[in-house]
Amino acid sequence: MVSLFSGLCSAAGLIAEKSPRPAPSAATNPRVQASAKRIVRERFKPAARQADPAPKALPAALNGLLASLPAEGVGWTQTKRDKFVDTFGAVLDFCFPIIEQEPDEPEADEAA
Repeated sequence: MVSLFSGLCSAAGLIAEKSPRPAPSAATNPRVQASAKRIVRERFKPAARQADPAPKALPAALNGLLASLPAEGVGWTQTKRDKFVDTFGAVLDFCFPIIEQEPDEPEADEAA
């Protein structure tokens, strides 16, 4: 706080400006530098990331249909949108058929 006050007084011209004394620096000592780098590396290690599973490739039919979407920011008519939504449902059911239940899911009647 004293050095701040002195600096402000010097900047305002209230006192004569003194040449600042160089502060002793640990950065000039190579051993201290190496030690500091090691400490920083150890303390700020990035957290071990779990590998993201590879993105699933979409079936070709879905890719083709999605490629027919208009460019971002470009609109389309209600009729074209309705046709796309109807077609999307049909293509989705074609690519991923609806099944009765998950293979590892027990019957609802068995639990009762």
